[in-house]
Amino acid sequence: MSDCAHCSTPFSATGPEDRFCCKGCEFVYDLIHDEGLDRYYTLRQDTPVKPVRSVPFEAHDFTWLIEKVAEIESAPGKAVEGDFSLDGISCIGCVWLVEKIFLRQPGALEAAAHPATGRVHLRWQPGVADLPAFARELVSFGYTLAPRRSGSAASEAGQLGARLGLCGAFMLNAMGFTLPSYLGMTEDFAFSGLFQLIGLLTATLSMLVGGSYFIGRAWQAARLKTLHIDLPIALGLIVAYIGSLAGWALEIHGLIYFDFVCTFVFLMLAGRYFQFATLEKNRQRLQRQRPVPEWMRSPDRSEPLALTDLAAGVRPDRFVFAHFSPAFEEMHRQLTPELAASPVSVGQSGSVVSLLTAMGGSGYVLEKSAAELVGLGRFQAVEDAPDLRQPVYAALHIRHRTHTLHRKLTQLVARHFPFQAPR
Repeated sequence: MSDCAHCSTPFSATGPEDRFCCKGCEFVYDLIHDEGLDRYYTLRQDTPVKPVRSVPFEAHDFTWLIEKVAEIESAPGKAVEGDFSLDGISCIGCVWLVEKIFLRQPGALEAAAHPATGRVHLRWQPGVADLPAFARELVSFGYTLAPRRSGSAASEAGQLGARLGLCGAFMLNAMGFTLPSYLGMTEDFAFSGLFQLIGLLTATLSMLVGGSYFIGRAWQAARLKTLHIDLPIALGLIVAYIGSLAGWALEIHGLIYFDFVCTFVFLMLAGRYFQFATLEKNRQRLQRQRPVPEWMRSPDRSEPLALTDLAAGVRPDRFVFAHFSPAFEEMHRQLTPELAASPVSVGQSGSVVSLLTAMGGSGYVLEKSAAELVGLGRFQAVEDAPDLRQPVYAALHIRHRTHTLHRKLTQLVARHFPFQAPR
């Protein structure tokens, strides 16, 4: 194993000349030396950092920065300042490098980067400094400037991480106190009852902390009369826990599997955590390349509407785009063009409901499903969003009018979509 000459990440070298873990690190390493910024490695002191990967070669849209700079520079004064998010910063060497790159720009006055918060504060002369050029130069060094992320709410992956840690501790405790029974501990052992009681308590805590996550979502999906992937997980957990509880109460030792309950909860949470972590990573990658704008145009307003002013906090990066039919999709794109670039797109209202219930966000669903979601108390209707309505047509060949299938289809259409019967 060799250490990357840029990020110090261990990797398998194919030869003595192979010094980098990826092409991105090689590109940035050469660029830093060519620009005379070698002190970066001295300040970093061989502290491992995240590999650069493909960041320097990605295409980025900094249109948002041009608009942001124009907004900031509209204020009077000889100097202006602004705060931005900065992806890729992790050590004191990164802080020094970002500040040096900024101060080389004409009109740049001050740059203060903070690795702990992932933010950078910039101060410059209005009309002189070219921040989009600075942002493009940062990309070549492996850093990405983005709009400042407001709010401190933990992401879904972060919340699951806390549950996962606790359930991992419960699992280890349950396995530790159950192991003696697998190794030949007899039922008349002095501490046998105590060990089973500890297993019961840890399984109960595991169900409260981790099992409730799946049971709650399965119950919400059941109220909406939709199948959800959490339903079989919740049923399995409930059956295993109740069976073990009954075995403990009736002293039927063949039914006691509290360690299995804890392990099952932990593994299901781990799978869900990695799922959301991957989705969050991909979402951040998409947002780096094309950050979400701070404003969007509404079809019933002449002036742009701030995303923060929307009733339910609609964000394009967390919007589930619905394409129920070609006509609906075209209407959707025309009325809400800012939301058409959503990274998630599905063609069934039930799928949209399942995604919103599991992951949150916003999207268009059938009117009945929307009312049920709002009734759960977790969702809010976007009052200023345009209604998307599409006529539904049903055609049946006249030669089949006497068939049973004809009558059933006609009744089905009439029940869901009132229409005027032909004369």
